[in-house]
Amino acid sequence: MDASGAHPREPEDVVELFAHQDGFFWVDVPLWDGESEPLLLGLGCHPMVIEGCRQRNHVPTVHGYDDHVFVTTQCPFLGAVGHVHLLELDQIIAHHFLVTGHGPINPDVEQARAQVETDGVLARIEAGRFRPATPVELSYAITSAVARRQSGLVRDVALKLPGLEQQVMSSQLRAPEALLESLFLIKRIIELIKTIT
Repeated sequence: MDASGAHPREPEDVVELFAHQDGFFWVDVPLWDGESEPLLLGLGCHPMVIEGCRQRNHVPTVHGYDDHVFVTTQCPFLGAVGHVHLLELDQIIAHHFLVTGHGPINPDVEQARAQVETDGVLARIEAGRFRPATPVELSYAITSAVARRQSGLVRDVALKLPGLEQQVMSSQLRAPEALLESLFLIKRIIELIKTIT
């Protein structure tokens, strides 16, 4: 990433990119695999950061180290049959790089659902609508997108509540199972939102 935009590279190019003083690089790790850990070790990431990327984190975290910061955010995603998935996004922010990592992801969730924010920001960069000058600016844009998705979910829940209240108060419970399912889903979403904010 430099003043002219994003330039896709291969993982083996990371060492060569460290030699450049202009720009910075963004490494997006869609799924944790055997190549992820050596890459992070090669970047000088703290072992606790690597452990944090490898496992699921159930609450947002921010940990600072000498030359990098580790941030974890989660965003709820409504799955099938009232199931709410937590989509985790880990970020390692340093002076010359940003690493974003997705997951772990439930196999029932499409990978693309977990990459909505990073794909959206990349599309803005590629279209020339956003030119981050630092890894911090890029991280801010991605984290803001996560917050917008969280806010949208809260708005959707708030819009459903009046209708559910009317159903209960009107005593016209024609589909009590559906009402209970909706109430349970809203309760679960509210509990998750309390945890991740």
